[in-house]
Amino acid sequence: MDMKTISYLLDIQNDLESLWPTIDFFNSQSGLRDYSTPVLGASRAVEKMIILYANERGYDYNDGVLSGHETERLSPLSLVCKRYIKDIPDEVVSFVNEIRIFRNIAAHDPKIPYGEAVVFAKVFDCFVSWFLLNSTTLQDRSDPNIKKLLARFRSFSKSITLQIESETSGTVEYKIESSVVKTKNIVENGNDTASESSEILSKMKEALSYLKEIKTGVLKIDLKVNEISEKLDELSRQISVYQSLVERQIERAISEDEIDRILSAYSDECTSRIIRAVNSEFSSASFSVEKEKLKLSLGEVAWNKLDSSSQSFLITAKITYNNLLSMPSVIDYSGVCLLVTKAIEVEMSNRFCRDYLAFLKTKYPGKENYPNYPTTLLNKYGKPIKPKDFTLGSVAYVLCYNVPDDLDTAQENNNYQKLVEFVSECLMKDVDETMIKTKLEMIAEGVENIRKDYRNPSAHTNHLQCINAKQCFDLVLDVEKLLKEILDSLDY
Repeated sequence: MDMKTISYLLDIQNDLESLWPTIDFFNSQSGLRDYSTPVLGASRAVEKMIILYANERGYDYNDGVLSGHETERLSPLSLVCKRYIKDIPDEVVSFVNEIRIFRNIAAHDPKIPYGEAVVFAKVFDCFVSWFLLNSTTLQDRSDPNIKKLLARFRSFSKSITLQIESETSGTVEYKIESSVVKTKNIVENGNDTASESSEILSKMKEALSYLKEIKTGVLKIDLKVNEISEKLDELSRQISVYQSLVERQIERAISEDEIDRILSAYSDECTSRIIRAVNSEFSSASFSVEKEKLKLSLGEVAWNKLDSSSQSFLITAKITYNNLLSMPSVIDYSGVCLLVTKAIEVEMSNRFCRDYLAFLKTKYPGKENYPNYPTTLLNKYGKPIKPKDFTLGSVAYVLCYNVPDDLDTAQENNNYQKLVEFVSECLMKDVDETMIKTKLEMIAEGVENIRKDYRNPSAHTNHLQCINAKQCFDLVLDVEKLLKEILDSLDY
């Protein structure tokens, strides 16, 4: 073996050894990490293997110039991709083309997705095995330089095999387990047969096919993420426009009741737009994951008491919040808080407006009994209000937590008596009046806090930011679990 060949073998060995400090990237399951070093190291090793392979077959290649193509300056990878080296199988050419792409990406952006990096490593292992079988220089297994190089190949192959064994079935990585050739058998036993070389190429082709699938999938995911980001950005801009309009309307409002109706209409419009946008962009799997998390947090009994629209509001709030976290350009989280408060409003309206009025109409039928209804459920014409007119601001008054200024003592007492009557017969059966009063105060106070701290500020640009949305979740769902406490206190 001449000194030039020995030098190439030593260079290849050094390139492979340079991979070792970062070889733990094979054992990572995280999304994106710095894969530039192993990819660049592998590409250098491949280049030197190509040069050795070309020299073995009589090609004169020195300093980027190939005899017969003196007008071009060519990298070793280009020699293969342009097919200037004859009789290299198509699978090898395809792999070398992929490594050119990977090398260029790694040189500028270290964020190569995990799935691509793992499949790349396995295709690289196939290439090494093909090289071992087809390099005439490496057939003398007694040469100490060749032994060192083969030992490094063997270790490299073992690391990839261990990686495969640690993976679960069903993944792309598991599918191509068969594509990783048992290099150990080749380097130790010298099974350099044509059939084995053909098998290696077949496995390399299979791995390249999966690599293409992964790259296509990653591209689709990236495009989907961009679409979602654009939708959320657009929603954020729309909410900002609404906020400007609502702020002007609030300035002209003449009563707290009018302000509350303005805010309720604003909440309805924003939440309906968010729901439509999110439903059109996110997969059912995303909804299922957040649904299960919420069921665990609230408990299945409490979760099943929620109206389906409330469930949708809460799931959408979580999905929207999670996606906004990855969008530093968006600082207004009003939409998230509106979805949470809207769920609370729906639950209160269903029980303390719709069901309460249905109870009164059954118990006290006829228009002649309207004067006996709670004043908080009557409009200015003395008729029962519509559920659409019931807002978060209505809750404290209907539950007798707040008392209207123009109410006389008789009306105040009637409001309270009718409320206790309804609650004891429908919402809190077998609960004494003292406990009913305590629980109703808890509900009213909690809803008032939500209204003042999260629903009302949502009308003002950038008043509710990420930390406020997190606090809203903590209060209602995750830590203090106010919604769970409210639902657990009610029979349905």
